[in-house]
Amino acid sequence: MPARLNVRVVSATGLAQATYPCIGVRLWKDVVPSEDEWVFTTARPGGNPTFDEKFCFDVSPTGDQSLEVAAYDQPVPGGKRVFLGQNLVYLAEIEPHCPLPFDMLLLGPTTEGGVEARVKLELLREGAAAPA
Repeated sequence: MPARLNVRVVSATGLAQATYPCIGVRLWKDVVPSEDEWVFTTARPGGNPTFDEKFCFDVSPTGDQSLEVAAYDQPVPGGKRVFLGQNLVYLAEIEPHCPLPFDMLLLGPTTEGGVEARVKLELLREGAAAPA
């Protein structure tokens, strides 16, 4: 059975400076992936948007990849995205076949007045062998 990573982008908080934030996700392994490998949620209004959008990735069964999560503002629909912050989660840290609610702190120019920007995710790694 191929290994998969199911990612549900639930919501974001602390993006007060954003007009229409969206969340991008992509996989890493060894080298920086191309910009074409991002998949994005629909841009939603406000600094604390709810997304509830799901993505599925084919992944290595060994868990030797990372999931990059980044927040962008897209003030004009279809226009240029403005970077707000990002972070990574290593797939090896996600126990296979166990849904993981994940509250990710974003690193970057997202803080305004000391507010931390966060993205809430639900992650599920399937088809991977459980660690020995």
